[in-house]
Amino acid sequence: MSHREPGQTKEELETQGTVPGRVAFETGFPFGERGSQPLVKAGQEIERAHPDERNGSEGKRERLGERNGAEGEKERRGERDRVEGERANPDKRGKTKNEGPQPPETGDEGVNRQFALLDEFVASLPYKKENLIAILHRAQEIFGSLPEDVQMHIAYLLDIPAAKVYGVVSFYSFFTMKARGRHVVNVCTGTACFVRGAAKIQLEVEKQLGIKTGETTEDGLFTLESLRCVGACGLAPVLVVDGKVYGKVEVGQVKEILGEYRRK
Repeated sequence: MSHREPGQTKEELETQGTVPGRVAFETGFPFGERGSQPLVKAGQEIERAHPDERNGSEGKRERLGERNGAEGEKERRGERDRVEGERANPDKRGKTKNEGPQPPETGDEGVNRQFALLDEFVASLPYKKENLIAILHRAQEIFGSLPEDVQMHIAYLLDIPAAKVYGVVSFYSFFTMKARGRHVVNVCTGTACFVRGAAKIQLEVEKQLGIKTGETTEDGLFTLESLRCVGACGLAPVLVVDGKVYGKVEVGQVKEILGEYRRK
């Protein structure tokens, strides 16, 4: 603070002005020393001599901005190089950042079409991760089952761990990881169907197809499975083929029902 002369008013002190303490230190003119040259002028001279320190380290901020600008330009060049590299080598795109499952490499044209159908279905969904079960259902319709490569592809599309996809597939009985036949036959073994002869229906289906429950015929035409309940207890015993429900089935009708699908 400046020295106050006898009789000097507050307004006169305020108009005299103050400068940082380093001004008095560097010039040798202590604050309030009578007879010294004006401190404001001294401060201006120091600012001209030290431009980098003017206006509260304004020069430091300028140097910092220049350094940040150089680093930003370096990052932009690196990003341009990365994009150009991905364009030149599309097979490596994203693999440096995403170590998760990658889409399977398939050479068969028919399989590629199946994956394309699945990709199209997933792309049509507004919420993808939330529709995992619906996507698995659609994938099983397309591929007939959910083998490892299909599960990995779904995990890649949804950007989720493959273990999560496998957990859902292995938990629900209506998903299968084994290849199914063209036609899937299910015998309901729920309580209502069981007490009305479902076991006999199941044995007859196994006899007609020459396989056990859970197997697929050698020609790949039929797969035989069982269900705990299809919710049609009033129609027990129930036989389901490719989603079509046959109610109050008798043993003598099994051959005729299967014959319809042999001719398809």
